[in-house]
Amino acid sequence: MSVPENIDILNACPYLGSAVDADTRFAYPSAGNWCYRLPDPQGVALGYQQGYCLSAGHTACPLFAGETQTLPAAARRQERTRIPGGHSLWGWVTTLLLLLAIAGGFLLSRGQTAHPGAAATSPPMLPSPAASPSATPSPTSPPTYTPVAAENNTPAPTAPPSSTPTPAPPTAGPALETPFGVEGGYLVHKVRVGESLTAIANRYNTTVDVLRAVNVFVPGATLWAGQSLVVLPGVTVAPADVQPLLPVFVARDTTLSALAQQYSADAETLRRLNALGPEDFIPGGRWILIPQKR
Repeated sequence: MSVPENIDILNACPYLGSAVDADTRFAYPSAGNWCYRLPDPQGVALGYQQGYCLSAGHTACPLFAGETQTLPAAARRQERTRIPGGHSLWGWVTTLLLLLAIAGGFLLSRGQTAHPGAAATSPPMLPSPAASPSATPSPTSPPTYTPVAAENNTPAPTAPPSSTPTPAPPTAGPALETPFGVEGGYLVHKVRVGESLTAIANRYNTTVDVLRAVNVFVPGATLWAGQSLVVLPGVTVAPADVQPLLPVFVARDTTLSALAQQYSADAETLRRLNALGPEDFIPGGRWILIPQKR
C-alpha cells in the first residue's frame, strides 16, 4: 500500500503507535494505529490520523497539547476499541456457552436418575453355586506368562528418532538490542526516560555525530522516551556515505516486495542491508531498517 501524498510520517505524532507496539506505527491511516497519549490507549478515526496524527498538524491536536485527557470528538471511532487483553464480546459469549453446556449436562444426569429403566430390572450377574460342584475348588491352570524380554538380555529395539528433524518455524528475527544487518553492524535501541544522545553513544562506544548521521532527526526535535534509534556499535567516525535509516518493527508476517512497495524502497537494497535470505517471506516480530533520504 502506498503512502498518501499528504502523509508526513517523519513529523508524525510521537504518541501514535500500533496496537501491539507503542513504538511503531503504520505509515498510513490504519485501524492498527492507536493513541498512547491517553491513559487508556485506543484507536483513532482514519480521517483524524490523516489530518493530524500522521503529519506536522498533530501539534494542533488538543490532546497532544495537554488541553484535554480525552480523545477529541473528531478522532473517535464509531465503536471504541481497547487494547487486546480486556473483556470482549467473544469472551462473554464463550462464558455463556460454557455455562449452558454445564447446565445441560446436569439436567441430563438428573433425567437418568429419575428414569433408571433397564438398570432397575437387570441386577448384576452373580456367580452360580452350580459352578462349584465340591467344597474344594478344582485346580486351575495358572496364568501363562511369556517372558519375551527375559529371553534376551538385549532390550527390545525401539524406533530411533527420525534422522530428519522437523523443520522449525521461522525465528522471530532481531529484537531490541540485538545486532543484525550487514555483518551484524546495526542494532535498534529504545530510548529510556532521561537518556540523552551522549549517554546512548557512550553505552555503545560510538559518538553523537554517528547517531545523528544514521538516524532521521526532525530539526529542533528532542529525544522522547520510547523512541527507536539505529545504533552502529563501536563506530566512532561516521562514514562519508552513511545513509539515514528508519527502524520499522514488522509485527505480522509480510513479504519483502510488499514492504519495499509500502516504503518506496528498493527490495534488493532492503535484502542486503538487513542481511535477509533469498526468500520473499519475512516473519513477523522483527525489526527492519529502511533507507531514508537526507
